[in-house]
Amino acid sequence: MFCKTQGQQKKTNTLFISDGYTGNNGGTKVLTPEEATYEKTGSWFNLRNEDVTLDPGEDRIFDFVLTIPQNTTPGTHVAVIYLRSAIVQGEESQESNKGTSFVINEAYSLSSAVIIRIGDETTYDFAIQDKIEEKWIKNKDYVISFYITNTGNTYSYPKAYLSMYDHEDNLVYKTEKEIDIVYPDNTCRIDFLIPPEYYIQDTYRVVLSLEFGKEDIKNISAEFGLTLDPEEINTALDELAKEEQIENNTKVLTDETLHIIIIIVFAFIIIIIFFIFLLKNKRKP
Repeated sequence: MFCKTQGQQKKTNTLFISDGYTGNNGGTKVLTPEEATYEKTGSWFNLRNEDVTLDPGEDRIFDFVLTIPQNTTPGTHVAVIYLRSAIVQGEESQESNKGTSFVINEAYSLSSAVIIRIGDETTYDFAIQDKIEEKWIKNKDYVISFYITNTGNTYSYPKAYLSMYDHEDNLVYKTEKEIDIVYPDNTCRIDFLIPPEYYIQDTYRVVLSLEFGKEDIKNISAEFGLTLDPEEINTALDELAKEEQIENNTKVLTDETLHIIIIIVFAFIIIIIFFIFLLKNKRKP
């Protein structure tokens, strides 16, 4: 593995490896050294974690020893190598009118998946778990979530389709989403943000469909029931109305500021013309 520092400061980071995990909505999950596991492919490497210090502009190659166990099952096996910085503590913000404050700590993490293929046969398959989750973010954004599991023996980039039907079975909303890489034998969460125009008290039939595969495209689907709570809907609509009012006030303020600037510039031009006219009159004999 090749590493090179950027910038003008000496940096110490932690280099470690872990079994490969899929993050929410696909892609490699970001881990800390404490969260790393060595139960599957991660155990094949002699690396656990070590501190790495590089001077500005320095580059270095790190060698690893990989030992594949006998009788390993055919398919794709994934480990992930991480390079993670230490956490830099941020400064506490000023208290708000409600007496709250916050601290933002900084850290960066780089990762590289190590994909090992055993055998030639690849199978693409997925399962949709029988549960749906719903939550309101900041009391105004409605998100519904599903869980899918890659039951095949290779990684895949599935595509998800969401359809919502009202109590009369009319299709009222449909959307689709490209999912980032999902590693084999991994479960990941898929989130959908529902637009505010569908914040209506009703019981919906929700259908999640997955499309996956390489040459032979496969499709699976699952149905769920969903009921929107009227109290939560009213709270969300109130929050959205407040947000819209703030945006409108900001826009009005911006327009008024622009008008004032135009008037000032226009007045300044008139004054300059007036002084030029006076100077010309004084120079006349």
